[in-house]
Amino acid sequence: MPRAERTSLWDRATLESARRVLPLIGELLRPQWVALAAAAVSMLGSRLAALLPPASTAFLVDTILAHRHLELIPRYMAVLVAASASQALTTLYAERLFARVSLATVCELRIRLQRHILSLPIRNHDSGKSGAFISRIMNDPESARNFLASGVMNSVGSLFSLILAFSYLLSVSVPITMMGVGSIGVFVVLAQFRIARTRPAIRERSIALGEAVARLSETLVGIRSVKGYAAEPWRTAVFRADAERLVCLGMRVVTCTTTLNCLFALLSGVIYACVLGLGATAVLHSRLTTGTLMSATLFYGMLVGPAVQLVSVASSLAEAMTGIERCDELLREPVESAGTNRHAETHRMVLQGRVDFRSVTFFYHPGRVALDDISFSAEPGTLTALVGRSGAGKSTILSLIAGFYSPSSGVILVDGNPLESLDLYAYRRQLGIVFQEAFLVDGTIRDNILFARTDKGDAAFRQACRMAHVDEFALRLSDGYDTRVGERGVSLSAGQRQRISIARAFLADPRILLLDEATSNLDSESEAAIQDAVDALIKDRTTFVCAHRFSTVMSASRILVLDNGRVREVGDHGSLSSAPTLYRDLWRIQNVGAVRA
Repeated sequence: MPRAERTSLWDRATLESARRVLPLIGELLRPQWVALAAAAVSMLGSRLAALLPPASTAFLVDTILAHRHLELIPRYMAVLVAASASQALTTLYAERLFARVSLATVCELRIRLQRHILSLPIRNHDSGKSGAFISRIMNDPESARNFLASGVMNSVGSLFSLILAFSYLLSVSVPITMMGVGSIGVFVVLAQFRIARTRPAIRERSIALGEAVARLSETLVGIRSVKGYAAEPWRTAVFRADAERLVCLGMRVVTCTTTLNCLFALLSGVIYACVLGLGATAVLHSRLTTGTLMSATLFYGMLVGPAVQLVSVASSLAEAMTGIERCDELLREPVESAGTNRHAETHRMVLQGRVDFRSVTFFYHPGRVALDDISFSAEPGTLTALVGRSGAGKSTILSLIAGFYSPSSGVILVDGNPLESLDLYAYRRQLGIVFQEAFLVDGTIRDNILFARTDKGDAAFRQACRMAHVDEFALRLSDGYDTRVGERGVSLSAGQRQRISIARAFLADPRILLLDEATSNLDSESEAAIQDAVDALIKDRTTFVCAHRFSTVMSASRILVLDNGRVREVGDHGSLSSAPTLYRDLWRIQNVGAVRA
């Protein structure tokens, strides 16, 4: 491993990392402090009970056996059994408490990550992969759970045992104690080496796991394309490469860990032999009794054993720190409204729906203009149609109105207020959007129509279903509106999925309505059936329609013809189709295609 990649428990980078994540850990653990305190007390009781057998060895050898007090054996056995029972019960209680704390903490961390990811700007989702976000939510906190459930518990218990064993040994033999302390120092040095070797590999493994999950998610989401193009061998080869990379990274961690464990075992054996030799010499010179030597030997194991256990916790600590650090990095990503002066009072506003674009220019990527100096106004109750070839900028305008992106220059006004000054959540509660591809969750038809409007009553729900003609197919199903649609609505046709999406928009009762190719997946009969409902819906609302089918834009009060990110023509259908315009060319091309079809 390159020298620059190595790190240790005490280097500046590690301490800086700990400084960043400790506030997050403190926030997560604060609600659990009572359970943590109870678990620590229980663990202390368990370790105190565990000290009784080795501490009583001297009494057994030097008193009961040496002086043949056979009558004391039953009482001695009863005390040991009671101590063992006490140790077992307190350990069980402590383990359950630590497990509950770890599960609750990781649950809260996952909720925070999911909530934060949902609040990130759309750009983060455009550039990132859903599988990588899933890995961040599900896998990274898991390392913290393992550490809290076992690592912290073992650390607390080992620390108690270490202190108690040290105190006893110091009262028995200073040389044996100093030898034990020296061995602990060697173990600490080895712990430094272990963290230096394993932490970079653990972090690389976490990143590789996220990438593998992302590619696997891509394969499963696009399973129809994979099968349709007989691409199974290719996707299997991609996953094999990811899986084998994870094996290699895992072996780097395992090799380091097992090698150091071997060194621990060897060093422990050597020092144990030295302790026995030193103790035997003391017994022969009458400085120790045989029973005391046996107790000291057992306590030495309780001194070195916990020290080794604390060192072994270093690897799980490194993994937990890596996972928590990755979670903290994500939680520090600025949210959608960060850096803006948005008004929290937006939720009190009832939008009228006037939208103004003033010299709006927008770049998805530097040097590649998506919209160039766009200006127009849309009054409430008007239907504005966006027409143009693919890539002309139609969907980009809708995305800007929805607040998914901010203009690179210029300003968008809603009711005279800059869109960037409005609270996006409150603003979008008065927005209705129907995309070209209907988004459905794995639930019932009712779940998907109610979506984020679960407060709506049954009358409003059924009215939305009638307006979007969902009832025409839903009521024929065995479970009606409670029919499950499957993942992404796989059990429904494209037209049925889109009707559900349109019904969702009706139920939202929006002030501003955005229809992005909303009727592209409907047949002519279905499209005609919902046109009346759409006409009723757009009344007193600002509506923007982006469509290739000119039948859906002919009734628009204003048509914006876009070409290469600029507004080339503005007018209604009559004026634009009667003159030599780009609109008329596009309209004729579609009409010829319809005749040929």
